[in-house]
Amino acid sequence: MKTLLRYLFLLCFNILLPAVHSQCIKDQQQSLLHLKKSLQFDQPSYSTKVISWNSSTDCCSWVGVNCTSNGHVVGLDLSCETISGGIDNASSLFHLQHLQSLNLACNDFDSGTGIPSAIGKLVNLRYLNLSNNGYYGQIPIEISRLSRLVVLDISQSVYSLVAPNISILFQNLTELAELYFDHVYLSAQGANWSQAISSSLPNLRVLSLCSTGLSDPIDESLGKLQSLSVIQLGENYISGPIPGSFANFSNLTVLDLSQNNISGPIPGFFANFSNLRVLDLSWNNISGPIPGSFANFSNLRVLDLRGNSISGPIPGSFANFSNLRVLGLSWNNISGTVPGFFANFSKLTSLGLSGCRLNGIFPNEIFQLQQFEGQISVSIFNFRGLQSLDLSSNNFNAFPFNGPQQLKNLTNIDLSYNSLLSLYNVKTVDLHSNQLQGQFPTFPPSAKYLDYSRNNFNSIPSNIGDFITNTLFFSLSSNNLHGLIPASICNASNIQILNLSNNSLSGMIPQCLTTMRDLSVLNLARNNLTGSISNVEVTEDSSLQILEIGGNQLGGQVPKSLAKCTMLENISTLRVLILRSNNFYGGIECLNTNGTWPGLQIIDLAHNNFSGEIHGILWRTWREMVATENGSLSTIVVGSHTQRKSLICKNPFDRKCHSYGDGSSSAYDGSSLEYGVSVTVTSKGFEMELQQLQWTNT
Repeated sequence: MKTLLRYLFLLCFNILLPAVHSQCIKDQQQSLLHLKKSLQFDQPSYSTKVISWNSSTDCCSWVGVNCTSNGHVVGLDLSCETISGGIDNASSLFHLQHLQSLNLACNDFDSGTGIPSAIGKLVNLRYLNLSNNGYYGQIPIEISRLSRLVVLDISQSVYSLVAPNISILFQNLTELAELYFDHVYLSAQGANWSQAISSSLPNLRVLSLCSTGLSDPIDESLGKLQSLSVIQLGENYISGPIPGSFANFSNLTVLDLSQNNISGPIPGFFANFSNLRVLDLSWNNISGPIPGSFANFSNLRVLDLRGNSISGPIPGSFANFSNLRVLGLSWNNISGTVPGFFANFSKLTSLGLSGCRLNGIFPNEIFQLQQFEGQISVSIFNFRGLQSLDLSSNNFNAFPFNGPQQLKNLTNIDLSYNSLLSLYNVKTVDLHSNQLQGQFPTFPPSAKYLDYSRNNFNSIPSNIGDFITNTLFFSLSSNNLHGLIPASICNASNIQILNLSNNSLSGMIPQCLTTMRDLSVLNLARNNLTGSISNVEVTEDSSLQILEIGGNQLGGQVPKSLAKCTMLENISTLRVLILRSNNFYGGIECLNTNGTWPGLQIIDLAHNNFSGEIHGILWRTWREMVATENGSLSTIVVGSHTQRKSLICKNPFDRKCHSYGDGSSSAYDGSSLEYGVSVTVTSKGFEMELQQLQWTNT
């Protein structure tokens, strides 16, 4: 929205002051050439404007320069030129006394560079943009001399600037229409900021003060600015109710009060905001029902009410939101069912209803196909623009699973934590913790993340591998799966995490599973798997780090491949090995070999029939199990064989691991991959299962 407003202003400005090709005034050209010579660039090759300036051409024809018909330079655009050294008070820039528009946005000035106080010399400026360029320190009070300013943008991406007394800073800027001060520290202004702005800037139409440290309630005096059409005060500490004086803002198109401490109900005077396009009240303490006055918001594009205490049903007034693109109602006390008129939101791209108290059947009308006139009927899915659908943490008990195959742009769908009893260019599918049963739904090969855990699915299709060829994360843990593990699962050559634990799968472990070189996690624990693992082979370029096969009926004599260290010793990445509660027996001489599994952090051989001795030297070779004196971090490499990332962990009993990338793109472009390793601890005869290590791949 901010970018659009600035673009429209610059467009109008350029129409009023078009570039001309008459010869520019000589001293103006010299000032610009001196400016070019004084500038430093991070990446000179990225400069597309200043680099073209030279003394042999008319400066009025230079890129980024606008002149009047008599040759005066009135517009200068040096935005996004990778300027690094800054511009000081002695710069020839400030010789251009006729400048009306100056844009220095999106550069990378050196750390500690402040806004030059000489900016106050450019008294004819009407447009000044100093945003996102790394300025530091206090905003010079000399800006108050720029009494003709219409647009002032000093927004930064981080806290680096502090405003002086804004009553003094703004006192002469009576023509100002647009003010952008995002991430400029204003907390020292106290509760007086509203009065300072309303008394100094009577013509203000756009007020953007996001993340400025503002606190206390909004003063009623702000209502004097009846021309305001955009109010953006998000990410502050503003408290109290929405002031009654806001009723004066009949021209309001954008209202963003998100991430504050605003309380009370949504006022009824919102009915006055018939032009509203964006309403963001998310993450506050707003309570009560959604008022019927929302019926007037026929132009609304974005409605975000997430993270409040709003109660009651979704009102019928929402039926008028035919232009809605984004709807966020998550994490409220909204109850009842999802109305069928949601099917009218044909332009919707994001829908969030998670963490509410919604129940019943998700309306099938939303997924109905429309028939249009003509010789050939064209079926178009109502939500054809939908990209994200989050319905988690509700109480839905049915969902039309054949609907989402028409959602060509849908990349994320989350239905977890519902009560579902009975989805397709989807990349992320999260259905965990429901009551789904039968054979699980399959998806096209584009799906990257599939979590069907904690349901009641009972079988795996024999051709499962044909549907997960690009999948990185696949979990069917804690279902009611019976039968064999299909050998076709090995066709999923890109899979990194495979979790089939806590089921009733039987038969032998397919030999091909451990030959999948990108597989980092294999969890087959707590099934009814039988046979020996003596035929299991692990290649030298394996990525396997976590192998959990405990709680099965695997048995026989100790596999020769393990006893002779021909199987697992070459797994340089192995960090977790859990063989507990099987029927293995025989010697484990391999464990006494110095240097075996040097990166191992968790090993569990309990409840088997192993025999022989384990020498004390073993504990000194498993150094990754020991926390260092200085608490230094160990690194676990995760991900595929060809595209790995690193995972920084403290010792294996720490709760969290933090991932960092090596700069290469990840094979998975959605949510990060997480996997929790649990271990069983026995104390005084009692066994307990603890979540030990959160394994993350981003």
